[in-house]
Amino acid sequence: MTPWDRRDGRTGYRISFAYDPYSRRYGGGMYGRGVPGRKMSFGREEKEHILKAVAVLSFAFTLILLRARIQVFWALGIALVAVLTGFLLHELAHKYTAQHYGCWAEFRAWDMGLLLALISGFAGFLFAAPGAVYISGVASKRENGIISAAGPATNLMVGVVFLIILRLLGGLLPPPLFLIFWFASYINIFLGFFNMLPIPPLDGSKVIAWDPGVYLALMVPLAFLLFILAF
Repeated sequence: MTPWDRRDGRTGYRISFAYDPYSRRYGGGMYGRGVPGRKMSFGREEKEHILKAVAVLSFAFTLILLRARIQVFWALGIALVAVLTGFLLHELAHKYTAQHYGCWAEFRAWDMGLLLALISGFAGFLFAAPGAVYISGVASKRENGIISAAGPATNLMVGVVFLIILRLLGGLLPPPLFLIFWFASYINIFLGFFNMLPIPPLDGSKVIAWDPGVYLALMVPLAFLLFILAF
């Protein structure tokens, strides 16, 4: 990320959250800028990559749940809800925010990471690096920070919603539904916490560089809720 002087007198930043081998194909180049505030759009190839990542992650997570002797139907339901709310909403939040600020943003799956997810799922644990939203364009330091914070903030909000549901209706829910809500809450809080670690290239390293106050506003509740859920 390198600074440059914008025509409006503000300092801008050329950003690329990950190497973008698709920039030539989709136009705009590595530092191309789209239309700010436009509606979130998806490319055909991007849709295929999203579907592949969701399917593989859900299958790998289901394998782990089956080891706990959860019925196949409910194991698949838990896995789908956890993956769709934890992984997919996180990535879509990055994408929406980046496109809102006029950046090029599309999700690309990482085949090796998905293969690792499958292997680890068969082994009884989950190690996944399914891919990421590739972002390139020109953004201010503030915009860059907001784009990075969008994913973990979404995880925090979704996790809290599921916790509130459990708090209000936990005693009325059948055990399988209780497990779905609990796992969805845990996965969201865990992913939000992990991505907020201040270690490049995780989101937290960009958020803390932009505004330590915003970083703490996200990291403190994530750490607290993760502790509550884990213990």
